Amino acid sequence: MNLTYANKKATLASLTFLVVFIWATRYIVVDWELSLPLAIFYVILIVNTYFSVKLFSGIIPKDNVLQDSIDFVLVMFYIAMSASMNNPILFYVVASVFFIIACMKYTFLLGIIDYPVLLKRKIFVNLLGSLACVTVLSLAVFNYNFAGWLFAGEFFVANIVVLWLWPIYRLD
Repeated sequence: MNLTYANKKATLASLTFLVVFIWATRYIVVDWELSLPLAIFYVILIVNTYFSVKLFSGIIPKDNVLQDSIDFVLVMFYIAMSASMNNPILFYVVASVFFIIACMKYTFLLGIIDYPVLLKRKIFVNLLGSLACVTVLSLAVFNYNFAGWLFAGEFFVANIVVLWLWPIYRLD
């Protein structure tokens, strides 16, 4: 595993998304009461993405056009999440699709890399992320104002679990 490459790629991805986030908070966010839980989710997603990119960029073959294409689409959805930070309904839709595309990314890796347990854990976690987004979306559609805070809170707890209690980003 090329740790230098993986560290650089993870740092570049995280910093890019952080810059996009800062831009969005400056030019997109109008109502912080509405957008703060989405901003919290987005920052936690950046932290999770760092660890994910750091691990997977070291084990995914570099010449995989399908993976590069999916990564490009995921980056576009990351930017779309930032751009929709002032519209919770749109944000939840974009986040839901983001997690579904992430599931596809790791599903396509089954049989390509030799870490089926890791891939299945990652797919499961992304499916849960998508389910959480759809659940919060349905609450927001019915104007439940606590939906955003529920979303940020559950994602915070979920990341404590997958990063520290039962770490997903490890090779075994």
